[in-house]
Amino acid sequence: MTKKQSYRDKLLMIRNSDLMPSYVFTGAEDFLRETAVTMITEKAKTEDDGEVTITKFYGEEIEADELSVDLLSYSLFSDRKFIIIKDAGRMKKTCWVVIENYIKEPFEKTVLILDSEKIKTREKKPDDSDGSGKNIGSVINYVMKHSFCLDFPLLYDNQIMEWMNRYTSKLGLKVSPEALRVLIDANENNLRNFVNEFEKLRLNFPGEQLINESDMLELIQTNRGFKIFEFLDSICEADGSRAIAQLQQIILQNENAPYVLVMITRQLTNLLKIRIFLDKGIHRSKIYKVSGMNSYVVGKCLPQAERISFEELRGLLEATLEADKGLKTGYQTDQMILTILIQKFISAFSKNAA
Repeated sequence: MTKKQSYRDKLLMIRNSDLMPSYVFTGAEDFLRETAVTMITEKAKTEDDGEVTITKFYGEEIEADELSVDLLSYSLFSDRKFIIIKDAGRMKKTCWVVIENYIKEPFEKTVLILDSEKIKTREKKPDDSDGSGKNIGSVINYVMKHSFCLDFPLLYDNQIMEWMNRYTSKLGLKVSPEALRVLIDANENNLRNFVNEFEKLRLNFPGEQLINESDMLELIQTNRGFKIFEFLDSICEADGSRAIAQLQQIILQNENAPYVLVMITRQLTNLLKIRIFLDKGIHRSKIYKVSGMNSYVVGKCLPQAERISFEELRGLLEATLEADKGLKTGYQTDQMILTILIQKFISAFSKNAA
């Protein structure tokens, strides 16, 4: 059985192979596609010991005549020329025919890179709209078969954690595994999102400071405008109308429902930890020392944790899990699911306040 290639295997293939006349990079992970393109152009600069000419096109805009001239002409400014076509899956058939002809007789010192999330064969019936008499599916298949092709799908969670450890080490950031998990939970599964978050971390945490779970939560909440403490305060005070209004504002800020649930779950987990310490008789002034949590977070959570029991908090976590399952089924709108969850929270806190 052939071992499935990891994203690292694919990038190593690029690094260790000679430059090819044509490459095709596909897949939903656009950051890795971009990394692959950069590796190829950097390899050329190293091998040629000088500058290279890079021309970029977009699939739906490029015309066959223009592409043909660029593919079959020398660069006036450097020895090596790269032609990169972004969103290549949107190219016209005439452009694919030009590329097929180029691949059959590649032009010296020219490298073509097709970069697109998807490239699929279209109609299977004969198409003679350009006078070539060729089926576009067969043309695309020929191009794919005779090019260096790699697909970069979205990474699994365990792969993302490995990638994060390597990327943060490269940036000189020290981030705890717990903080990285917070970041994974709070973002869609796309490396570009994580790259943007790490740039914010570099600005907010210069030097050798270890970035922990609480630091990450604060940074995410601050950057996204989602004030979880104010939101939970409204729930604790059984102010349903204010909580719903805040939820609507959160949604208007384009926060997705899974992210809101992640932040609520993290907050409930913090409340649960503090509730356990309170039940053990540990004085509130010492909780931040024994909990390992940020003192600011403890200070915000203490009044909330004091108003509800351990069993009730566990029940709210279970209700949040049910809401998460509801989001995945799609039987109700995201806002309806979150509104019902808020009502359950308010009911639990108002019962203790009575």
